[in-house]
Amino acid sequence: MIKNYLFLILLLTISSTGFCQQIAREMDWKEGETKQISIQLSGQEIKNGKSVKDTTLTTESKIIISSVTDSSYFIKLKTENQLINLGSSYYNDLLNEFSGNQSFEIDIKIKKDSLTSEIINSKEYKANLNKSRAEILNILKNKTPEKLHEATVQLNELSSSLESKSEALQIIDLLLYSYKIHYSFTDTLYTMDAMANPFKLQHFNGAEVKTYVIKSADSTNYNIVEEKSFDFKAYKDLLAGASNQVSGTIDKMVADTSTTQITDQMNRMFSALLNSMDFGASEKLTVTRKLDSSWPVKLLRKTEFKISAPTNKSAGFVEELMVIK
Repeated sequence: MIKNYLFLILLLTISSTGFCQQIAREMDWKEGETKQISIQLSGQEIKNGKSVKDTTLTTESKIIISSVTDSSYFIKLKTENQLINLGSSYYNDLLNEFSGNQSFEIDIKIKKDSLTSEIINSKEYKANLNKSRAEILNILKNKTPEKLHEATVQLNELSSSLESKSEALQIIDLLLYSYKIHYSFTDTLYTMDAMANPFKLQHFNGAEVKTYVIKSADSTNYNIVEEKSFDFKAYKDLLAGASNQVSGTIDKMVADTSTTQITDQMNRMFSALLNSMDFGASEKLTVTRKLDSSWPVKLLRKTEFKISAPTNKSAGFVEELMVIK
């Protein structure tokens, strides 16, 4: 009997030290629940040490849980018409003359098993977008014709972006992602995200993901932090290896000395180009949760991009803050 107890104690010790308890917070949204969503999006672009673009956009939305089934959540999201906000930057009195939708009501279905979302009334949503854009452009044509060309480019770009990836789904998808994060209260978790590719590079290795929990100033809250690091050195080595493989094949096909000298020069030039370029990117997401609620309290995502070459250095910083009440 004593041996059995000792074996049990040993087994529990190994289990508690060798394996950390991973948690993924489950969604438990209730029919009739309503949440206010405030989003502040800040972006800055820097070229050669000078800021060329610095913008901040704040939006307010409302989520209503319409119904809940065994397999899905059906929600209604009310969000501001961002086309009006953009159009008002070209004509201050636009809102007073605009007769269309000042906000959109979007019906969304969320699948519980995959935590994916889709817009149910997408045709109606796209029609309202196009109608709003056309009316705003018509007002600007009559009131500020000198700004019409620039406004048309900007409104068309925003409308196309909202149509292909609506603001509604961006809000919902970020919320859903907070339920996909696995974390531990006692250990730092290391995983790989093979799909992560900030510059859309071919054959990129993805990112290493570090996830940990830190205390919040409020004892009833805690913060889940997910950091992604990208191995751009490995990508540069991959490109260099590909270059050497191609030049080696050319050397075998052509034995002429002058041609070999040319390929050697090409290799040196390509290597110098690779060494002179530097990629950089980082991504950090902090999710603040309450111990007694399925809903997150706050999500803060910070993203940084850098590309540097001998004559050009560019950097971009994006910060997205979502507060749920």
